[in-house]
Order: sequence, then structure tokens, then C-alpha cells
Amino acid sequence: MFKDKEWDMSAELGVLLTSGNTNSTSFLSKITASHEILKWRFKYDLNALLKQDEKFDSEKIEKY
Repeated sequence: MFKDKEWDMSAELGVLLTSGNTNSTSFLSKITASHEILKWRFKYDLNALLKQDEKFDSEKIEKY
């Protein structure tokens, strides 16, 4: 007999953007899903992270 359970899913999303003296960009996402078929349980995870920073240049400070 085929027993199917509905999918259980959750998702997260986070974003951080800054500007000014230091430039920064961050992005975070996460998706989790799971389901069961007969005696088997399946779990899926998807994670992503993107981060960008501007490097500090000490020569620019010395000129001022």
C-alpha cells in the first residue's frame, strides 16, 4: 500500500545592505522540505549565502 504524507516546508530570507564609510552586502536564504513515503523519510535542505565587503584603504586616509 502506498502511503503519502504531504510535504512539510519552511523558508527563511534575510538581507542586510549598508553604505557610507564601509560598503557591505549580505544575503541569506534557507529552504527546508521533508516528506514520507512508506517507511522512508526524505529531507531536503537548501542554503545560500552571499557576502560582499569593500576593503579598507589606508592610503585614502593618509591623504586627508
